Amino acid sequence: MSIKFSISTVAIAALLTLTHGMAAHAEAYKTSKGQVVVTGLTAKQKYPIKGTNAKNKPVTRKDIAANGCGEALVDGAGKYKTLMVGTETIDPATLAIREHAKCKSKKTAVAPKKKSTTATTTMPATTPSIAPSVVPSVAPVPK
Repeated sequence: MSIKFSISTVAIAALLTLTHGMAAHAEAYKTSKGQVVVTGLTAKQKYPIKGTNAKNKPVTRKDIAANGCGEALVDGAGKYKTLMVGTETIDPATLAIREHAKCKSKKTAVAPKKKSTTATTTMPATTPSIAPSVVPSVAPVPK
C-alpha cells in the first residue's frame, strides 16, 4: 500500500507541475526593497502577475519569467494587498523579509564548439612551365 501511495503522490505532484507550471513546493518571501520573490517555479517559464492594491482594485502586470533558478522577482509587490504569481496567491503583508541572493543557476553542459577538422591548403599560383633547357644551371661556388 505504501508503494502505491508514493507512486500516486509523485504522479499528482508531477501533474500539478505540468498543468500549472509551478512546483508543488513554491515558497515566497519579501526583500527589504519591496520585491516579492517566489521560488520553486519552473526555470525560464513565464507566469502571469495579478493582484489587488491597497484599495482592493484589481491590478494586472506584465508576465514575469522565472530566472534560471526557478525564482520570480516581482518589483514593488510589497505594496499589494494580494498577489497572484501563476496560480499561487500570496499575501505580501504576511511574508518574512529576507535578503535575496543572486541566482547562480547551473548551466547544462554544452560541448564546446569544435574547430573544423577539414584542412585547407593554399596552393601556390601556377607558373608557366619552363623547359629544362632554358633553366640555367647553377655550378657550385669554389672555395
